[in-house]
Amino acid sequence: MEAIRGSTTVARVQLARRRTARQVAAALAAGCATVYVLIGLDLIDPERSASEGPVLHALGIAAGVTYGIGVALLLRVDRRGYWVAGAILQAVLLLAYLLTAGSRVPAFEPWGMLLASAELLILTTLAYLVASAGGRCECVFCRHHRRVHRGRCLVVACPCEVFV
Repeated sequence: MEAIRGSTTVARVQLARRRTARQVAAALAAGCATVYVLIGLDLIDPERSASEGPVLHALGIAAGVTYGIGVALLLRVDRRGYWVAGAILQAVLLLAYLLTAGSRVPAFEPWGMLLASAELLILTTLAYLVASAGGRCECVFCRHHRRVHRGRCLVVACPCEVFV
């Protein structure tokens, strides 16, 4: 019985860490959404050429809405598949920013660097959520999810092998 109680405590700590990581990522994503929407509404004017204006507005609004959806997901669910998709999207955004730097003057403007820094932190947090145990718990004893552990619990001293 003591092993069950100890593993339940471990699971609670893991869930609390995951919740905190999701809240941090949600706050960063909300900041990115705000900046992108302000760029899309032309309230923030990053360095750009005149021809980039309409495209930049559309991309700003689209990115703002996408980050808003990410905020809602981070605050409401804890699913590994969402975090994998989010991490891939973050990596693509960061790579696109770096690859297009040569065509901009200046190559790295303050708003872009601010967004890239926040996106890198979001990527790091999503990588933690993907790699750490405890997403959507269902184990009878320690409440770990069977898909995370491929059908068997990996918590030290947990007597379980039965999933709900």
